[in-house]
Amino acid sequence: VNINLHSYTGDGFDPEGDGVNPRTFEIASCGAFQVVDTRTLLPALFDESMMAIINNPDQLIPIVQTYLHEPARRAAMAALSRKRVLEAHTYSHRMRTFLGAVGMASPDRLGAILQGDRHAESLVARSGTTPELIPMLKQFPQTERVELVDVAKSIRNKGPEARLNREELLILMMDEYRQEKRDFL
Repeated sequence: VNINLHSYTGDGFDPEGDGVNPRTFEIASCGAFQVVDTRTLLPALFDESMMAIINNPDQLIPIVQTYLHEPARRAAMAALSRKRVLEAHTYSHRMRTFLGAVGMASPDRLGAILQGDRHAESLVARSGTTPELIPMLKQFPQTERVELVDVAKSIRNKGPEARLNREELLILMMDEYRQEKRDFL
């Protein structure tokens, strides 16, 4: 039984707590059972068939004691919460949502351009729908293979005071995501 209580500086639980902490998703993704304190945003993400939800500290010990004696019920709830996370709450889902919010949902324009032949000359030719990429790509020797990491490095080399355009920021974000995803594999 995992006990997942959200931070609060007062006594008891935060009476106006809204955000759901990352641990809620991490525990669920591991297929583990959890007892979590109620949050206003929790019902949109999980329900009581997926985890035990308590409203005040006095409920904690009785709920834990109850579930300690119900391993089959714990396992069933944990399986449902894991299924929910894998269906809707992975980093891939978050990135799709984010890219959609910044106008790059279908298909990922930058990603589509960076697929296939990756020589600078080829990439420039395929940048017609995203002309903002052309100056970034033309800085590389035209016969040199260019990867996302190369473009990101050239943007970072501008220094911390540089004003970056939308495409440069998106490339840096995609490179950070690439590094983050690599670390999880």
